[in-house]
Amino acid sequence: MEQNKKGNKHLHEWDRKFLQTDQQLKGLMLHMGEAFRVSVDECVNEPVLLSKPWGFSFKDIPVPIDVWHGERDRMAPAAEMKKAAATIPNCHIHFIPEAGHFLTDDDQIWDDILTTILEWAKENPSNSLSLVN
Repeated sequence: MEQNKKGNKHLHEWDRKFLQTDQQLKGLMLHMGEAFRVSVDECVNEPVLLSKPWGFSFKDIPVPIDVWHGERDRMAPAAEMKKAAATIPNCHIHFIPEAGHFLTDDDQIWDDILTTILEWAKENPSNSLSLVN
């Protein structure tokens, strides 16, 4: 565990702060273990999928989309997400200036994401699950 706390130099400092406690690292290891449970093939498949056409155009997405992304994300650069989001007609973008990749590990950002989803569901009850009222 100690080695993992010192590693991850490829991540922005904002992300590394979420990998400093044993609990955080155990969570990461659990996540990674589940991701690779069946095989490591997805390490190859995901980049291949991302480099090919998906069979639809972002401009044809008819539903509202909210995108949250850290400006300092080194794993999925914000510049690419800005390009993609600009092509989605009803896209609400939430770029977090000093944040990296692990947005949901920040309690305030996670709360903001969930609050936005809940508010949308309350304002659009015909498009929401019946459990949200």
